[in-house]
Formats: sequence, structure tokens, C-alpha cells
Amino acid sequence: MKQPSIKLAPLSRPPRHGVYLWWPEKGLGWIHPDDIDRAEVLIPSSRVFCRRDIDTAYSLLSYGDTSIRVKPTMWYEVQSDGYELGDPIEVKSRMGKLKPFVATIVDIFWNRQDRKIDYYLRAAGRRLKKAYRCEEFQPAMKLNEPMSVRQMALLAKSRIR
Repeated sequence: MKQPSIKLAPLSRPPRHGVYLWWPEKGLGWIHPDDIDRAEVLIPSSRVFCRRDIDTAYSLLSYGDTSIRVKPTMWYEVQSDGYELGDPIEVKSRMGKLKPFVATIVDIFWNRQDRKIDYYLRAAGRRLKKAYRCEEFQPAMKLNEPMSVRQMALLAKSRIR
């Protein structure tokens, strides 16, 4: 008796983070044909992409809601702090030196000189000019709403710093 075949989902690996500081020399063949226009706008830059490698010809790069499919290429991998675009955060008071406020992460860039990630925030409806580091904020919690596992890990990490 013939057993029905089972189609398995592609194998995925843990996400990694990095930047394309230069345009790879392979021309356009490393980008999925449907994603070339988006890639030309976002790459090269210091934007920190999340790269999800799956068991297919292309890996998935994401920057917020924007995704690009790429073949393996040279990129500069960076250590993620765990924060993502759209995350609500609370800027810390730093022992009363600042007035704490709630904001949303709107851009994530790699700072080459300091070798750290810079976060740009939106608060009170406007984008702030200052870049923040993860040591300066913690996840913002909504009252009467349970925290996700990722939020709990970020909060624990922020209290260690």
C-alpha cells in the first residue's frame, strides 16, 4: 500500500541581523526579480535588516514591513539588541536627568564608528532627530495586556544594563 506523501515546510534557521554597506558585485542576479526596485532603494545603507534563511534559493530580508528576497551574498552581520521597527519603548529617566517618555522605533541603523545600533524614534507624532541606544530605553508595557516572551526577554535585558 502506497503511503500518501507529506510535503514538509522549508527548514528555517534562526534570524540574523546585518547591513549591506555596499552593493554586492554580482550585478542584480542575487535579488529576486520581483524585489529589485525595493532593493535599489534600501541597499546600500546602514539599515539593520533581519535575515531569515530558509531552505529555498532565496533568503528573506526584512526591514519593518518591507521584505526583499536575496540569494546568499556578502553582508556585514551585527549583533541585534532584540528590538524591531514598530516596537513601543519608554525612554528612561537616567536617575531623574531626563523626563521619561513613550515612543515607537521607526528606524534602525548601524553606527560604523561606534560599532553599535542607533535607534530613531517617533514620539508625540513626530520623528525625533536624536539617535538613541538600547541602554537608554526599555520596552513599553501596556496596562492589562500580557507581555510576549520577546518583551519579557527585552525587559530583563534592559534591567541588567
